[in-house]
Amino acid sequence: MSVNSQLADYQTRLDAALMPVVTRDWKPRSAFKNDDLKPGHYTLVYRGEKSPEPHQTYIQFLMIGRIYCGKDATGEQIEQAELNLLQAFKDFVFTSAPEIEIGSVACSHQQEHPDGWFVAECSAGPFDFQHNQDWLGDETDIDGIKASRAPDIGLEHEEDYVSLPTLEESDG
Repeated sequence: MSVNSQLADYQTRLDAALMPVVTRDWKPRSAFKNDDLKPGHYTLVYRGEKSPEPHQTYIQFLMIGRIYCGKDATGEQIEQAELNLLQAFKDFVFTSAPEIEIGSVACSHQQEHPDGWFVAECSAGPFDFQHNQDWLGDETDIDGIKASRAPDIGLEHEEDYVSLPTLEESDG
């Protein structure tokens, strides 16, 4: 699994759950027709990641919600449309993606009439994106690797370790 595949998975799941359009392709407002934004439009934008340990990566992303409310919409109606769009995203997180944490949320403050929008700063994880790391590198010969089971481990139990079979032995 990679960061990109995890974000693509969120996009697919969000698209199925939220119904309006969900993309990972941010565009300026001028790229949309009003009708494109009437049902609501979500954009998931990768911001970066935090990795306190190699196998614990937290993806940081923005969820941007946009909606066109109509030329006669009041400020309160725009605000309500933003809140509804945000609530649909929160419902998805709370029911289908508990690994996502929604941080701060900003909105249009009714300043971009007739459009409404919100931007939610999100973090998801932890994920282990190192699991497919090739620890042997170019080395394919595993002769000499030994293993044991607890409690018979450690230097004082060296005689309890058994050699792992080679690839040829395990295939036959």
